[in-house]
Amino acid sequence: MQKLDPNKRSEILKAAERLFAAKPFHEVKLDEVAAKAHIGKGTIYIYFKSKEDLYVSLIRDGMSSLIVRLQEQLGRKRRTSEEELRLIVAGLVQFAAARPNMYHLLRTVLPKPCEGQMSLLRRQLVALIRDVIRRGIARREMQDPQPELTGQFILASVRGGMLFGPEKLTADELIEHTMKIFGSALKRAACHKEKHS
Repeated sequence: MQKLDPNKRSEILKAAERLFAAKPFHEVKLDEVAAKAHIGKGTIYIYFKSKEDLYVSLIRDGMSSLIVRLQEQLGRKRRTSEEELRLIVAGLVQFAAARPNMYHLLRTVLPKPCEGQMSLLRRQLVALIRDVIRRGIARREMQDPQPELTGQFILASVRGGMLFGPEKLTADELIEHTMKIFGSALKRAACHKEKHS
């Protein structure tokens, strides 16, 4: 059995990411990925079962990196709860914007072994949002009876904006709109409670 080289896998993923960012999934050929990674096409199949597996691995690895990066940024310096929420929303939107075909592909092609991993990553993202809201509640900056559900709503909103938003919607516009709906509502609810306490 051939020994897998993590550096080679990383090079394949980097080459694939550049190509998938430049054109739709169905237009990317594994021959192109191999050429960009300076390897033979057969080498790709040592690391990935198919083009779909390669793409899902790219998303899974990217989401794992995004979660780690967001956790580090949230722990690095003190921010208001709204600033923390914006950090997460911006990270999610920028991640999705760099992979414009991601949600379309995940709706149609998700190998069974990946479903559990993607579900775990989704739960981790929801937990990040939930924890920001809980801290906001503790600081009296936010009010929300269902922080976990709000986390699900925020993920769904980003996904909905990417899939069904206006044609020329920019990443910045999606970030601002998501924050206007969720950030402002959570803050308003806290202010309203303060006034009536």
